[in-house]
Order: sequence, then C-alpha cells, then structure tokens
Amino acid sequence: MLIIIFIVVVIISYILYKIFNNRKSILQKQVEGYGGMLNKYEFLIHHLTSYPNAIIQKVQKDKIQIYIDLSIISSTMNFYIKEGFQCVNIQWIGISKKLGKHKKSWKFPDTYSQEKMVQRINEDLNNQMDKILGNKY
Repeated sequence: MLIIIFIVVVIISYILYKIFNNRKSILQKQVEGYGGMLNKYEFLIHHLTSYPNAIIQKVQKDKIQIYIDLSIISSTMNFYIKEGFQCVNIQWIGISKKLGKHKKSWKFPDTYSQEKMVQRINEDLNNQMDKILGNKY
C-alpha cells in the first residue's frame, strides 16, 4: 500500500513539475518575442516613469518595478508590472505618512491596448485618491 501511495505522489509531483516548467517557458517566450519587458510594455512604462522622480528600480524577465519618490509630500509609490499567462498584472502601492498605505491592482489581457491600460489606471487612481481624500463628485 505504501508503495502505491509513493508511486502516486511521484507521478503527481512529476506532472506538476512539467506543468510549472512549461508555464515558465511559455511566459519567457511571450516576453522575449517582443524583446523583453521594457520593449513589450514600452508605452505603459513610459507613462509610469513620466512622473517626477520616477525610476525603473528592477527589471526581471517577467516583471518590472517602478519606484516614484514623492518626498515633497512624504509619500512613495511603486508600480509592479508582471507578465502572467496571456495577461499582464499591474499593482500600485502608495505609501504616505499622513494617509497610510493604499493598494490597487489591475489585470489585462497581454494583447490589450496599453493606451487603454493607462487610461483605466489613471481613472482608477483618480477615483482612489478622491475616496482617500474624501472628495465628492
């Protein structure tokens, strides 16, 4: 009985390994086909780094971190762009001494227009700031 359980565990482990290894390979091909993350999401990255004091802090095969220093108002923002399986995940984290920590995430198909991504992100962040500051429409 123990041998059967052991064999089943080994088979399941092997299948999971193949699935995750194949997924990683597919993700790399999705990005490398465009010349890397910086090329694939060039418009989006250009927009997010257009903020004053914005820098690309980290670039990896499937993700980018953009850091924005807003020390004039005692705040920082981070945007994380991560390639998923046929999608891109974008996360914003804002930290302010006076307003606390806030987060927002988006998930778009990797073929979605980056102009529309930027528009949606801007709208959502403006709405988020209105909620944080208590502004009414």
